[in-house]
Amino acid sequence: CPATYLVKEILEIAEAGQYGGKILSIAMLDAVARQQNAYGFWETAPQSGWLSRDYGLAAGFYDTRFNTDLQELFLRCYHAFGGDRFLETLERYSDFFLWYSEKYHFETETGWFVEDYYHPDGGQPTHCSLNHQAAECSLLYDLADTLERPELQARADLMVNAIRDTGTAWVMDDSDLYYCIYPDGSYGRDDYPYLTYNDLLTLQGDLERQYGARDATIQAIRDAKK
Repeated sequence: CPATYLVKEILEIAEAGQYGGKILSIAMLDAVARQQNAYGFWETAPQSGWLSRDYGLAAGFYDTRFNTDLQELFLRCYHAFGGDRFLETLERYSDFFLWYSEKYHFETETGWFVEDYYHPDGGQPTHCSLNHQAAECSLLYDLADTLERPELQARADLMVNAIRDTGTAWVMDDSDLYYCIYPDGSYGRDDYPYLTYNDLLTLQGDLERQYGARDATIQAIRDAKK
């Protein structure tokens, strides 16, 4: 799993001041950094049954959520301990994501929804889930600040616009949220119990820091989910 959740646990120990956690975090993320492929992302090695069946994606596909979670770990480790390798890794991934989101998105009135999955060997266009989109926006704001690259912030703004444009259409009759939106504009699948809410909460904080105010549309979606 490219998200390397074990490293996340060890990094939390390191951030709490445990020296052994620091050494392990740096060593393990250094090993993970070396697995960044030529495109700039980290592959999910096993074949996914449903992604293969629904979208024709083979093993070694790109999962935006797993890669987003991994970049947050690189950012945390870089801010805590430094390291040119981590900075270079983040720069390469940023370049890839700008290319990917430019090519693999579908549009709303003023924004873009970025597809959740991709394989260089081909496949069908995929859906965009709200949790993936929100987490990617938060990452882009973090990367823009760290790398001093305004084009990353601009891409995040474009993706936030897509959430604004669709607004409470994400909310089902029982006030829960749909999991994803498809390229034809329809919604579907069952949402996670709390993951998407947490991602929207984080994104709301990012927008408040960036622009000094909460977003009313995102707040309305969050309130429904809560």
